Amino acid sequence: GPEHLEFGMLAETTGVILSEASELNRMVDDLLTAAKKEGGSLKMVLEELEVEPVVESAIDLFRRQGMSLTVDCEPGVVSMDRHHVAQLVRNLVSNATKHGGPTIAIEGRAGAGTYELRVMDDGDGVPEELVERLFSRFVHQGETPLTTGSVGLGLFIAGMLAEAMGGNLGYERVDGISVFTLTLPLVAAEGEPGVDAAA
Repeated sequence: GPEHLEFGMLAETTGVILSEASELNRMVDDLLTAAKKEGGSLKMVLEELEVEPVVESAIDLFRRQGMSLTVDCEPGVVSMDRHHVAQLVRNLVSNATKHGGPTIAIEGRAGAGTYELRVMDDGDGVPEELVERLFSRFVHQGETPLTTGSVGLGLFIAGMLAEAMGGNLGYERVDGISVFTLTLPLVAAEGEPGVDAAA
């Protein structure tokens, strides 16, 4: 009936508003981070934290918007800035939703002294001519911004934050999957002594 249709329109409109507001918030966060970096006032508050809870918190808004995201993170305590890792993950997921395929997955694996967090999608991937400057500011493909609908800072900010935390961010194409890999110093893996993130 009319009430059902009205409710459906309201729910859809609310979803659009939530999505647009979160994207605007992400862009403002990126602009402020870039300004702090240029002004020499960007600070890292490093803590020893379990990875998965930080990732789950970072993508909560995407899930509330109805997006399906698979998360499979091995236990691992990493030296990180909680806010900036969340910002980095949101930027990678936002990039995947705009330019990747419909299937987006996040996985984390503990290695020898490092933890690798991967954001993957099954889209067409980055054009070969853009790969080398993928983490530069304002990347364009001809006259069209690669990061359409953004300020062109998302991947640049992500790479900068990774480096500021003593890690790095890379991109590769593996068996038809686009893989962005964040590598950070591992404090402890499962079965090793470390900091309890819930403490």
